[in-house]
Parts: sequence; C-alpha cells; structure tokens
Amino acid sequence: MTFLVLATRANLHNEALAAADAVGADGAPPVGRLNAPALDDAKLWVTRLWDTAAGAIEAAWEDGRAAAAPLIERFGQEILELRETFAEGAKAVIDLVAERLAEYARTLTRRLMSQFEENLTIGVHRFEVRGITVQQKLKMTGTLKASLHELCSFVSEGEITVSAKYAV
Repeated sequence: MTFLVLATRANLHNEALAAADAVGADGAPPVGRLNAPALDDAKLWVTRLWDTAAGAIEAAWEDGRAAAAPLIERFGQEILELRETFAEGAKAVIDLVAERLAEYARTLTRRLMSQFEENLTIGVHRFEVRGITVQQKLKMTGTLKASLHELCSFVSEGEITVSAKYAV
C-alpha cells in the first residue's frame, strides 16, 4: 500500500526552526580565548548569518526554492564578509551556524517521519505496522552556502521515502 504524505503543516517547520534556534542559544560560539569585544562580534555574526539562513529556509518552505535564492546568495556574501572582517572567530561562527542547519534538518526529518500511522483500519480490519524501511537522499558539501542551498531544496521539494509493512 502506498500513501503520499504532504507536509504542509507549519508546525513541523516551526518546531524544526525552534530546535535549530536552541543550538548555541546564547549565541556565543566556542571561540577560544577571544576578548570580550571579539566575543560580542561572534554573537552578532551568528545572529546575522542565522537570520539570513532561517529566512532562506522560511522562503523555501512557504514559496519554493526559487524564493530562497536571493537569501542564499546574500548568505554566501555574508560568509565572505565574515571571513574578511572577523578572521579570528570565523570558523567558530560558521561551525555554530552549520550545526543549526543540521539540527533543523534532523528535527524536520524526525517530525515528518512521525506523521505516518502506526496502525491502519480498513473496513473492519486493523493492520499494525510490522516493519519500516526509510530511504533518504543526503548530499554532502564542504561549504555552508551549498549546505543551505541543499537544505532549502529539501524543504521545498525534497522527499523521504518510507515503506511500511502492515499485517493483521
């Protein structure tokens, strides 16, 4: 039996964004021995990059990948600017934003999976799930901009294939 589940409920997306926001919630990446002004700069950069990334994800969720494209480009420019103006803390900032992107993807995937029924009733027959196979397509990339692009593609057009075997 094949079912098509369309994930259009905003709460799935909002829960994933909230989980991502919680990663490094104080906004301070582990930047080693930076002085107080540099730590403040790191927090500002995390906020700036994450706001752009979250905006791109939101645009992809609501209006499709094309709507996210300008924000993805801006995100790439912001990363270049970060590396030029805050070289000593850039890696830690990028690592924290990358972890937020990963947490968004993990949480969204888990929430999408939870939408499947554990039991089906057809007429007077009740079928219980006996096994599940999950297929995901993951793309690996070394750049944060490309990661955001792939995540926006998944949010707007991606799929997770789940096969469930039911028995009486």
